[in-house]
Amino acid sequence: MAVQKKHEGPGAGEQAKAQETKKAPAPKPQIKKPQQSGFLGALMTWFLIAFLSVILMALFVVIAVLFDFLGVIKVRDFLPQTVLENPYIKDYIRESTIIKSSEESKIKALIYEQESSYKDMADKLKHKEVMVEEQSVKLSQWEKDLRERELEVISKEKELIKNIKNFEEAKKQKIVSDQTMEQFSKMYERMDPQLAADALNGIENSLLLEILARMKDKRSALIMEKLPSDKVAAITALIKQLAKVEQPDQAKNASGQGASESETSAANPVTTGETGIQ
Repeated sequence: MAVQKKHEGPGAGEQAKAQETKKAPAPKPQIKKPQQSGFLGALMTWFLIAFLSVILMALFVVIAVLFDFLGVIKVRDFLPQTVLENPYIKDYIRESTIIKSSEESKIKALIYEQESSYKDMADKLKHKEVMVEEQSVKLSQWEKDLRERELEVISKEKELIKNIKNFEEAKKQKIVSDQTMEQFSKMYERMDPQLAADALNGIENSLLLEILARMKDKRSALIMEKLPSDKVAAITALIKQLAKVEQPDQAKNASGQGASESETSAANPVTTGETGIQ
């Protein structure tokens, strides 16, 4: 029995070990690995948090500096005196003040230049507006003068047409009047001198003078002898008046050929008539 146990001892131990290995294949390495990865993950997380915090702080500082430089928010007013005493902060404040002053001076110069340019442009524009207004006033005056001249030309044209019509009408009337006067003068010329003088004594002196001027000299002289002395004197005065006034050539010829001769020939018969009446 003891021998069997000795022979069975090593085999049984190996079998027991094999059974133990089969029951728990390798749990211990799997438990150690999760512990190491968790530590590294936590370390990386804290590293990322720190890195992002630094980046956020730097970004905040940059934004604060930018806002302070642009004048949006004066961050320096919110900083404590200890921070302001920092040499880097002092250098920044000094440099930013210099840059701001130079930028402000440049901006002011640019604004002044732009204002001057705008002022010059406004003055030129105003001058052009004044010139345009003056030209508009002149153009309006020219248009007014042109309309007045057109109206004047139209009025003169109408007046000329009217005068032409009047002249043609007067010419027609004169032709008719000349024909009528010629008929009257011939009729009175054929009458007895005394009867003709009695008939002509009641008409106007100018009409009487025209009728006598159309007669022959002898017949007009005989009729003048029979007219009253005051009528003869009035006709003589009318002849002298017509001689002083300028008249158309036809009127001059009509009065000069008949009336002047009747005046000279009637001067003696009047005296003889007057002596005969006395």
